[in-house]
Amino acid sequence: MIKLTKKEIIRKIFLTILIMIFLVVMGMITNPIRRTNVGVRRDLLRNIPIGTSLEDAINIAEKNNRWTIRVVRERFGVVLEEHLTPSRAPFSTDQISNAIGKKSIEIHLGHYSMILRVDVTAFLAFDENNELIEIFILREYDGL
Repeated sequence: MIKLTKKEIIRKIFLTILIMIFLVVMGMITNPIRRTNVGVRRDLLRNIPIGTSLEDAINIAEKNNRWTIRVVRERFGVVLEEHLTPSRAPFSTDQISNAIGKKSIEIHLGHYSMILRVDVTAFLAFDENNELIEIFILREYDGL
Protein backbone atom coordinates (compact mmCIF):
# COMPACT_ATOMS: atom_id res chain seq x y z
CA MET A 1 0.00 0.00 0.00
CA ILE A 2 1.31 3.40 -1.01
CA LYS A 3 1.39 6.05 1.65
CA LEU A 4 0.78 9.61 0.53
CA THR A 5 2.15 12.61 2.29
CA LYS A 6 -0.18 15.32 3.51
CA LYS A 7 1.07 17.59 0.73
CA GLU A 8 0.27 14.97 -1.95
CA ILE A 9 -3.23 14.44 -0.55
CA ILE A 10 -3.95 18.18 -0.59
CA ARG A 11 -2.60 18.43 -4.14
CA LYS A 12 -4.85 15.55 -5.32
CA ILE A 13 -7.91 17.10 -3.66
CA PHE A 14 -7.08 20.47 -5.22
CA LEU A 15 -6.66 18.92 -8.69
CA THR A 16 -9.94 17.02 -8.32
CA ILE A 17 -11.79 20.23 -7.41
CA LEU A 18 -10.11 22.08 -10.29
CA ILE A 19 -11.17 19.36 -12.77
CA MET A 20 -14.75 19.46 -11.44
CA ILE A 21 -14.89 23.25 -11.85
CA PHE A 22 -13.48 22.94 -15.38
CA LEU A 23 -16.15 20.35 -16.33
CA VAL A 24 -18.97 22.53 -14.97
CA VAL A 25 -17.68 25.58 -16.86
CA MET A 26 -17.30 23.58 -20.08
CA GLY A 27 -20.86 22.30 -19.70
CA MET A 28 -22.07 25.88 -19.35
CA ILE A 29 -20.11 27.10 -22.36
CA THR A 30 -21.02 24.26 -24.71
CA ASN A 31 -24.76 24.09 -23.93
CA PRO A 32 -26.38 26.35 -26.56
CA ILE A 33 -29.50 27.11 -24.51
CA ARG A 34 -27.36 28.66 -21.77
CA ARG A 35 -26.52 31.52 -24.13
CA THR A 36 -28.40 34.80 -23.95
CA ASN A 37 -31.85 35.00 -25.53
CA VAL A 38 -30.26 36.85 -28.45
CA GLY A 39 -27.72 34.03 -28.87
CA VAL A 40 -30.37 31.29 -28.63
CA ARG A 41 -32.52 33.14 -31.19
CA ARG A 42 -29.53 33.55 -33.54
CA ASP A 43 -28.72 29.82 -33.27
CA LEU A 44 -32.36 28.92 -33.89
CA LEU A 45 -32.49 31.18 -36.97
CA ARG A 46 -29.56 29.21 -38.42
CA ASN A 47 -31.77 26.10 -38.29
CA ILE A 48 -35.10 27.75 -39.08
CA PRO A 49 -34.49 30.99 -41.03
CA ILE A 50 -37.03 33.76 -41.55
CA GLY A 51 -39.28 32.75 -44.45
CA THR A 52 -39.31 29.04 -43.55
CA SER A 53 -42.75 27.50 -44.02
CA LEU A 54 -44.79 26.34 -41.04
CA GLU A 55 -44.63 22.75 -42.29
CA ASP A 56 -40.84 22.85 -42.75
CA ALA A 57 -40.38 24.40 -39.29
CA ILE A 58 -42.42 21.58 -37.76
CA ASN A 59 -40.34 19.00 -39.65
CA ILE A 60 -37.06 20.60 -38.54
CA ALA A 61 -38.22 20.72 -34.91
CA GLU A 62 -39.40 17.10 -34.97
CA LYS A 63 -36.01 15.93 -36.29
CA ASN A 64 -34.13 17.61 -33.43
CA ASN A 65 -34.11 15.11 -30.56
CA ARG A 66 -33.54 17.87 -27.98
CA TRP A 67 -36.62 19.88 -28.90
CA THR A 68 -40.28 19.20 -28.14
CA ILE A 69 -43.13 20.88 -29.98
CA ARG A 70 -45.59 21.87 -27.27
CA VAL A 71 -48.24 23.66 -29.31
CA VAL A 72 -49.04 24.50 -32.94
CA ARG A 73 -51.57 27.33 -33.01
CA GLU A 74 -53.44 27.57 -36.31
CA ARG A 75 -55.72 30.42 -35.21
CA PHE A 76 -53.35 33.10 -33.91
CA GLY A 77 -49.73 34.10 -33.63
CA VAL A 78 -47.45 34.76 -30.67
CA VAL A 79 -49.12 36.67 -27.84
CA LEU A 80 -46.78 39.06 -26.04
CA GLU A 81 -47.06 40.36 -22.49
CA GLU A 82 -46.22 43.89 -21.34
CA HIS A 83 -42.45 43.59 -21.64
CA LEU A 84 -42.49 41.88 -25.04
CA THR A 85 -42.27 38.48 -23.34
CA PRO A 86 -44.09 35.58 -25.04
CA SER A 87 -47.15 34.45 -23.14
CA ARG A 88 -48.96 31.15 -22.69
CA ALA A 89 -52.73 30.53 -22.54
CA PRO A 90 -55.22 31.59 -21.32
CA PHE A 91 -55.40 34.64 -23.58
CA SER A 92 -57.88 37.44 -23.66
CA THR A 93 -59.56 38.48 -26.91
CA ASP A 94 -57.52 41.71 -26.89
CA GLN A 95 -54.27 39.79 -26.55
CA ILE A 96 -55.15 37.50 -29.45
CA SER A 97 -56.08 40.44 -31.68
CA ASN A 98 -52.65 41.98 -30.96
CA ALA A 99 -50.70 38.74 -31.54
CA ILE A 100 -47.62 38.75 -33.75
CA GLY A 101 -48.41 36.71 -36.86
CA LYS A 102 -51.41 34.61 -37.82
CA LYS A 103 -50.13 31.21 -36.61
CA SER A 104 -47.49 30.09 -34.14
CA ILE A 105 -45.47 27.19 -32.81
CA GLU A 106 -44.21 26.78 -29.25
CA ILE A 107 -41.03 24.65 -29.06
CA HIS A 108 -39.40 23.62 -25.79
CA LEU A 109 -35.67 23.80 -26.55
CA GLY A 110 -34.58 22.20 -23.30
CA HIS A 111 -33.63 23.02 -19.74
CA TYR A 112 -30.58 23.38 -17.55
CA SER A 113 -29.99 23.97 -13.89
CA MET A 114 -27.51 25.15 -11.39
CA ILE A 115 -29.52 26.22 -8.35
CA LEU A 116 -32.78 26.81 -10.24
CA ARG A 117 -34.17 24.83 -13.16
CA VAL A 118 -34.36 27.01 -16.27
CA ASP A 119 -36.64 25.98 -19.15
CA VAL A 120 -36.00 27.62 -22.53
CA THR A 121 -38.87 27.85 -25.01
CA ALA A 122 -39.03 29.35 -28.50
CA PHE A 123 -42.17 30.92 -29.92
CA LEU A 124 -42.23 31.07 -33.72
CA ALA A 125 -44.64 33.48 -35.43
CA PHE A 126 -45.90 32.87 -38.98
CA ASP A 127 -47.73 35.19 -41.38
CA GLU A 128 -50.87 34.53 -43.43
CA ASN A 129 -48.70 32.73 -46.03
CA ASN A 130 -47.43 30.30 -43.35
CA GLU A 131 -43.91 31.81 -43.51
CA LEU A 132 -41.80 32.44 -40.41
CA ILE A 133 -41.68 36.15 -39.57
CA GLU A 134 -40.25 36.24 -36.03
CA ILE A 135 -38.85 34.15 -33.17
CA PHE A 136 -39.18 34.98 -29.48
CA ILE A 137 -37.35 33.23 -26.61
CA LEU A 138 -38.79 32.68 -23.12
CA ARG A 139 -36.88 31.50 -20.05
CA GLU A 140 -38.86 30.19 -17.10
CA TYR A 141 -37.21 29.71 -13.72
CA ASP A 142 -38.39 27.09 -11.24
CA GLY A 143 -36.88 26.72 -7.81
CA LEU A 144 -38.55 23.45 -6.90
